[in-house]
Amino acid sequence: AAMAVLLVAVQFWLYGIHYNRVFADNVVSAVTLTNGQTYFGRLEKFGPHTAVLFNAYYLQVGETDVTAAEQADGSNLQLKKLSDDFHQPNDYLILNREEILYWQHLSSQSPIIEAMAEYRNQE
Repeated sequence: AAMAVLLVAVQFWLYGIHYNRVFADNVVSAVTLTNGQTYFGRLEKFGPHTAVLFNAYYLQVGETDVTAAEQADGSNLQLKKLSDDFHQPNDYLILNREEILYWQHLSSQSPIIEAMAEYRNQE
């Protein structure tokens, strides 16, 4: 019985380590939804059926007058901050976890991370 309790405790400890790595504060994720839209930000679990993406950004087909921070090199895609949309939503998305197709963590060398930093510097 003591061995079973020890195994359960180790399992929870290992889950906690994995959970903290997946949902760490310093990790920026690309979250792709089942509708094909991809958002970028800090992903957190929120309840059994939802996740929250904080500091949310997305890519949009660009306009002709955008700054270098908003436009990826050689493309007409621009990084848009969710809270800058016309209807001024809060800076997070509450997502139904069933609508998340997949997510990926971005490396520190990602052009998205660089564009997000430039975007923040312009604010």
